[in-house]
Parts: sequence; structure tokens; C-alpha cells
Amino acid sequence: MDEESWSGLHAILDAYVTRPGIARYWNERRLVFDPKFGEIVDAADPKISSGAQVLKFSREDEVSVSE
Repeated sequence: MDEESWSGLHAILDAYVTRPGIARYWNERRLVFDPKFGEIVDAADPKISSGAQVLKFSREDEVSVSE
């Protein structure tokens, strides 16, 4: 995977794996995952709070869908 793609995915991963529910799931089930994946999860940055923050979306960026 190219560096730019990985950087974006890694930032989104940070946003989700540091959420309380996912963090609890991870602590309870980490042994079923590959240790290398565990290293990535354990290095997650809790300062990233959402995927939208990573992608720099704002309310103005939302697309409305007409029915």
C-alpha cells in the first residue's frame, strides 16, 4: 500500500480504536489478532476523535440526498 493511502487509513484507525467501546473490545480480544496488527492498534493516537476530523470534513461538506 502506498504511503499516502496508509497514512489516511492509519489516522482513521486511530479515531476508532481509541473509542471506549472499541478499546474495551480490543483489550478483551487482542489475542485473536496478529501481533503486528496489535502493535498498530496499541500505537493509536487518542487525540484523533473522528474519521471526519482526519479527512477534514465539516458540516458544509456533507452531501444531502434527495429522495
